[in-house]
Amino acid sequence: MSASGVQAASALAIEVKGLHKSYGSVEAVRGIDLRVSRGEVFALLGPNGAGKTTTIEILEGYLQRTAGDVSVLGHARLTAQIHPFTHISAVIVRLPCAMVADA
Repeated sequence: MSASGVQAASALAIEVKGLHKSYGSVEAVRGIDLRVSRGEVFALLGPNGAGKTTTIEILEGYLQRTAGDVSVLGHARLTAQIHPFTHISAVIVRLPCAMVADA
């Protein structure tokens, strides 16, 4: 990898390629690709059942993915460890969101 490739990779806080999570025949996450740069504010938005919480729990290391690649601050999650990212300082915040429609 070139020096510029190393710099580009280190600038990423989160990188996800082809993320899948299934519970039996139910696909909770179906092929997510995303890249979040360090210092970037990023949000996952979608309806109930879209796989937002499942995706975050995979990033946090609480769930094992079915397929795909996940990297947080340059550290790839390679095995089904219970808390593989306990040595990494990253902030993944869950904020409650209420949507109000004007009548």
